[in-house]
Amino acid sequence: MSAHLVKNSTTNHTVEDNLESSLYVVLWTALMYKESYMSIVDRTQFIMQVFDTDPLRGSEGFVKSNWLVARTYFPQDIFVGCKPLDNVVLELAQFFSHRYFTVPLDEQESLAQLQLSLKDALAKGGHVRTAGHQKMIDVIQSFMWESPAYKKEMGMKLLHLHDPVIKIYNKHLESFGWPDQDTATLQALHPSEKAAGCHMYTKLLCISQDVTPVRVQVTPTGKKCRLDPEDSDEILSLVVGLDDLLSFTQ
Repeated sequence: MSAHLVKNSTTNHTVEDNLESSLYVVLWTALMYKESYMSIVDRTQFIMQVFDTDPLRGSEGFVKSNWLVARTYFPQDIFVGCKPLDNVVLELAQFFSHRYFTVPLDEQESLAQLQLSLKDALAKGGHVRTAGHQKMIDVIQSFMWESPAYKKEMGMKLLHLHDPVIKIYNKHLESFGWPDQDTATLQALHPSEKAAGCHMYTKLLCISQDVTPVRVQVTPTGKKCRLDPEDSDEILSLVVGLDDLLSFTQ
């Protein structure tokens, strides 16, 4: 699931979500079946945090979106002997990060000023431009293109298009550096209770859970009593942990 869908379980499922999901399919498969430079602990923690998102614990996709923006946990080289795989994962992460990183107001205002300056410079130059005037235009454009606000603005316009994503895949699939003899070898994960029974959530499962808070108080018997007056049966059965209620094992 895209980070956006995990954060917003009742939102509409869009093309952007499907395209972003393709990255996670590739990344999860690579982490599970391709040797990497990540330690077992780092790889296990990354998989548990990014691919095992429980919206009832308050994370709600923020770990996944934060990884897209910062790409933490990943060393300079990720997968052993497969630099094109590193490149396609990182470029896709950067591509989809435009959906989640925020641009400070002052940078948005700076971009607006640069756009006005460029418009003014182009208008003054007319059809015939001197070398000095063209250089000024080039400098303004260079500053504008490097602006985080401009990169986000342009990136957001491409997120719903298939062609830019397909182009990224094709570029790296056609590049040199893919291993000739490559087999899928299941990678070891750090043993933990969490890893033994990972909770995998789909959009349908997230929507199906009623997470409306219930006001309760603990009785001397260890049970919980509903405080809401709307229900005549005020005694609740002993509440089990959320992990037991919402365990959807692979």
